[in-house]
Amino acid sequence: MFNSDAVTSDTFRELFDACWQARKITELLPELPQGMRPRHIGVLDAVHVIGQSGPARVGEISEFLHISTPSVTKMINELSDMGYLGKDGSKTDGRGVEVTLTPSGKRCRSTLVEDYRERICRSLTGKVTDEDCRTTTATIRQLLQAVILDNTAHNHHES
Repeated sequence: MFNSDAVTSDTFRELFDACWQARKITELLPELPQGMRPRHIGVLDAVHVIGQSGPARVGEISEFLHISTPSVTKMINELSDMGYLGKDGSKTDGRGVEVTLTPSGKRCRSTLVEDYRERICRSLTGKVTDEDCRTTTATIRQLLQAVILDNTAHNHHES
């Protein structure tokens, strides 16, 4: 019986190839300050967004970015060393760390996030809709979850 909801191997290959092509987007970012990597920009943006309601905590940043806490901690330390983030002990939890953008971090985020997004959004006008973006985002997230589940099941069966 034919399942019209099934993804064919050819269609999956096209989607997988598109994901590889999408990585190129991060390579085409404006020139980054010395020592900064594309993933750092996500951390700066997360701190800004979360920080709208108070200082961001490492766990919140990790959850926001869907990245492990140790990876986020490493990037926060790197950005702090570069002068883009400030870190303070939590006033409510002695073990917690509160993260804020420094003035330099705010300027960097404004240039690398806000200005860049606005420029790209203008270039997409008439070519890509908000609905296109939402569908692509949902598809990529579903693909990632499916691959994670498959890898988990596959690795479990090999053990």
